[in-house]
Formats: sequence, structure tokens, C-alpha cells
Amino acid sequence: MRRQKELEREQKEYEKMQMVAKARHEVGAYEHYREALLSIHKECSAPVNWKKIAASKGPKKPLRLAKRENKMLPKADSYEPSFFDRLLKREAGKRKHLVDLVVSAKKSDQSEHEKILIDGGRILRSGKNLSKSQVHC
Repeated sequence: MRRQKELEREQKEYEKMQMVAKARHEVGAYEHYREALLSIHKECSAPVNWKKIAASKGPKKPLRLAKRENKMLPKADSYEPSFFDRLLKREAGKRKHLVDLVVSAKKSDQSEHEKILIDGGRILRSGKNLSKSQVHC
């Protein structure tokens, strides 16, 4: 019985030590976070020469990728009608369907390319609207 009580007391002491260690860790983490917030204005990046950037040519336009079209073209080009396709006169319809799939893939690639161009332009325009206080310390 005495041994049991002693073990329980040791267990409570151990739990207290764990709580104290956890509290110390949380205090340290909070102090680090607070210090980072208080010192953020002290750190600064190098000044940016916006006039030089504005006078530059700008980035190259992205190449138009034809991923979907390139995937569909070999299927359309390599189509060989089966005996039943010829017999039931489905060859022309299947060829037209494959051509339609290629056209659809091409349109999808084109709309993706246009979206990339629009997003890129939006990013470039957003950089020109920065004030001096946003750029320098």
C-alpha cells in the first residue's frame, strides 16, 4: 500500500514536470512569434528600380502548348475502319467524330493558353500599382 502511494506521488510529480516543460515551450514559442512580429519592420529587401523594370521589354509570351491536340491527332490519323464499320457505312461518321475531337482539343488548348496570357497580364499589372511604401523600407 505504501509503495502504491509512493508511485502515485511520483506519477503526479512527473505529470507536473511535464506540464511545466510544456508551459515553458509554449511561452518560448509565443515569445519567438512576438519577437518576429515586432521586428518585421526592421528587415528590408533591396530597393527595386521600377523605372528600369518598366523600361525593359518584359517577359516573353508563353508558348502555346497543344497537349490535348497532340494527344488526339495520332488517334485521328491512325484510324483504320473495321470490317463492320465499312459494311455498315460508319467510317465517315467515325472519322468526322475523330476530327471533331481534335477540333475540340485544339479549342481547349487555345482557351487554356488565353487564360495563361490573361493571368500573366494581371500579375504584371498588379506589380505596376505598388506604392513606394510597399516597395521600400
